[in-house]
Amino acid sequence: MTLDIALIEPIVSTLKNLFSEEETDKIARVSKFVKRSTSRLSGRMFLMMNVLRSDSHLYHSLKDQCSYLEETFGVVMQKQSLDERYSPQAVLFMRTCLAKVLSASTNVGSAAALPSGLKAIHLCDATSFKLSDSLKNAFPGSGTAAGVKIFYSYELLSGQCTGIQWAAGKRNDTTYLDSIERNIEPNSLYIKDLGFWSTGHFGKIHQAEAYFVTRYKVPNKVYSKVGEVITVLDLQVILKDIEQPTIIEDLLLGEDQIPVRLHVEKVPDEVAEKRRKKIRHKAACNNAASSELSLFLCQYSIFITNAPQSVLPIEHIRTFYMLRWQIELIFKAWKSIFELERVQRMNPHRFECYLMGKLMAVLLSSNLQGLIKAQLWDEQQFELSEWKAHKVFKKNSAN
Repeated sequence: MTLDIALIEPIVSTLKNLFSEEETDKIARVSKFVKRSTSRLSGRMFLMMNVLRSDSHLYHSLKDQCSYLEETFGVVMQKQSLDERYSPQAVLFMRTCLAKVLSASTNVGSAAALPSGLKAIHLCDATSFKLSDSLKNAFPGSGTAAGVKIFYSYELLSGQCTGIQWAAGKRNDTTYLDSIERNIEPNSLYIKDLGFWSTGHFGKIHQAEAYFVTRYKVPNKVYSKVGEVITVLDLQVILKDIEQPTIIEDLLLGEDQIPVRLHVEKVPDEVAEKRRKKIRHKAACNNAASSELSLFLCQYSIFITNAPQSVLPIEHIRTFYMLRWQIELIFKAWKSIFELERVQRMNPHRFECYLMGKLMAVLLSSNLQGLIKAQLWDEQQFELSEWKAHKVFKKNSAN
């Protein structure tokens, strides 16, 4: 297999510019991570140590990092001195570098046009993991003393990350929608799971002349409009006789009255019963009663979208919604290959630098393998495994 050098050179050139010694040291001075020209630890050294050292199955201890600095750069530092360099200024330095990597990622590659004429398909989801209890004040968890949640948005056609943020594990997913999807693209499709249900955000997508598809979530109201009369749709009455996949048109969602349509499918009895058990268990854990409507709707899969039939035909709604699992595969690679969640006990500033270093390694790997994958498919119809590509990048990232 041969790769077109002309395809790879632009991203290689961009990365060299981003992480040249001159550029990284400039960022280090602006962020005040480096205050004196005589500082033993430069911005470039710190960046390489936190980004490129992803070949080990565990995050390096301070002792390991001191050894790396001495072996690679001839810089001798004590553990305490290095630990003190993990400061708010170090976090700002790494955050600036991450922003530059993200900017480079979103400007490389182009999306092929879909048959329906959609410009892009955007996925947004979050993954979380437990942290050491020592981080509970900075990163309080949900169900655990300490935890972190990473919000990630991804454009499926170009294979590029479009946004990434992190917060304490207890933060609600919907609180980050507006910041991670700040610029909504017209004529694009946004796929949302139930954790990112927000009628306000759906309204913004609709106003931007873009489309969304999601699952219906109790107890949000859907309205029907006949003439000038608007009434709440009684789902238990409307759905009780439905046996075949059905589209219900000309509906309005929420107080903003977003024009939508429902795609309803009856599920097998065993699937419905499994859903009911899950709802009853969750209600029991919260000392609450199960909603009659929630139990009734367990026998249906209900998709809701503002996209017209010409953009998203009925036979494609489920297929498009299931594309959201692509982002789950990305999260799996983060945890299984890059071992993002294997975090030792450390102070909050060091943890954020660790996290950003890992995320930069992930983004660089995704960016490079996306370009190579497209080239191999166009020239040889060879489907490159993203999983294997991540492993190769990780293995060689420290070279």
